[in-house]
Amino acid sequence: MINDLIKTSYDKVPYQSNAFINASIDRMYVVAKSYGINATKPENARVLELGCAAGGNIIAQAIKHKSANFIGVDLATSQIQEGQKAINKLGLKNIELFSDDLANIARGVAKYGKFDYIIAHGIFSWVPDFVKKAIYEIGAKLLSENGVQMISYNTYPGWKFKEITRDFMRFASKDIDFDKEPAQKLQCALNALKFEIGAYKTTTLSSPAHDYQILTRELKAHNNKKVQDNKNPSYIMHEYLEIYNSPSYLIDFVADANDLGLAYIEDMHLHFDYNEFSNAAVEEYAKLAWKNRIEKDQMFDFLNSTQFRHSLLTLKKNESKICLDHAKMQERIMDFHLCLSDKSEYLKERAKGLELEHLVRALYDAYPASISVREAIKLVPQNTLIGHIYDISAVTSSIFISYERLFDIKYEVNKSRLRQDFMPLVRYLANDKTQALCLGGYLNQALRLNSTDYEIFTMLDGKHSKADIIKYLLKKCRMGNFVPSVQIDGKQMLLGKPSEQEAHFSSVVDNLIKGLELAYMFEKF
Repeated sequence: MINDLIKTSYDKVPYQSNAFINASIDRMYVVAKSYGINATKPENARVLELGCAAGGNIIAQAIKHKSANFIGVDLATSQIQEGQKAINKLGLKNIELFSDDLANIARGVAKYGKFDYIIAHGIFSWVPDFVKKAIYEIGAKLLSENGVQMISYNTYPGWKFKEITRDFMRFASKDIDFDKEPAQKLQCALNALKFEIGAYKTTTLSSPAHDYQILTRELKAHNNKKVQDNKNPSYIMHEYLEIYNSPSYLIDFVADANDLGLAYIEDMHLHFDYNEFSNAAVEEYAKLAWKNRIEKDQMFDFLNSTQFRHSLLTLKKNESKICLDHAKMQERIMDFHLCLSDKSEYLKERAKGLELEHLVRALYDAYPASISVREAIKLVPQNTLIGHIYDISAVTSSIFISYERLFDIKYEVNKSRLRQDFMPLVRYLANDKTQALCLGGYLNQALRLNSTDYEIFTMLDGKHSKADIIKYLLKKCRMGNFVPSVQIDGKQMLLGKPSEQEAHFSSVVDNLIKGLELAYMFEKF
């Protein structure tokens, strides 16, 4: 059976199990509430993740939301075992992982019960059509009254450009068995990409199709470089060499969801509006040609070559509740908070002289802390906040809506420390040799680091100073007869002098602490 082949490929080459902000129930709750669905608060939710791998996306969420209940299922037995081992070691009682076939779940309603949130991240495009149907059916059958399901998937038309690269990689490595020799198959595929770039540099173009050949070569060279620069071999193998990778047009995705009892709410982070057109004639034509919101978004996907979507769905009977009126949306998020996910000078410059300048300045000054929506409303004209949130997203994709207030807490000895609820997971990761899991941050950001980085995290307990940590790292180097190195101008340089090592470790610790501060991973005590 085809599912057996898929199962074997993921058992042979386990996916690194990461956390994702757009696959978090906190984010799903905010988006659902914004568009009129009265979703269950995360702290009281029942959550099902389909294709959970080793549970990397829901373990940190289970730590944060102790009263919520999480179930993860995946076809790959090896990954379920790895994740469940971590869960048992951490002593978590509100999360459990199972190896199961999604088609079985679609049929067995009583086995798992109803869920407030169903997550299907990074699975939909990589399975056959009958499994895609099962993913929709699970949502239609297992969602609670106001439940929401997030399905992420590769999207046309943007993925059409990348398919050329995938097809060539599969063609070049077709004689090597994925299951028996996965590493060799990957290397063969990557060698083909190097050959392709080399061939372009040493061959001339024929004149009749000159422009077309230039364009396709540039697109393929761009994709090739992105694949070769990716440091995650499991991602490359399953994205480019897996049996299935079938992207969808948004309009087809929504139509299939409707047929199987679900209604499309919105994308988790994309939003396009007609007023993005500065030319009135172009805007008017777009409104006349693509009148409903799904066609409108599909039109923008064509214009923007969208490659990936995180679509939020609910039960078909809730479709009448969905509302995109900005004034009503503003009212629904009144008790929420806004923050920037990065401090963008570009955004600050773009905002000068515009209606949203005061809002951007307030967000910029507060960063990484949040400001309340009630405060933000006072900084823009009446009922325009939602539109300005979309405007900021269109420029930098850097604005974030949170249902809780977010604070800027610096690491200070005897004043703050790494969140104690997450410390057992950090200690586990510091000693885990498999690297199957990563640390999910407070907002479910992926903090994938090495064991030494996690070891440093364990010392951020409010008792150890930065100097203490540097001293420990220098001692560790001496005891292990290890000389640290850095890459300069593409060359690996050893740091043999004590002063060089101290400066290096000082920079490393500063960067790690800063990353944790921006991920809201410190608490006061």
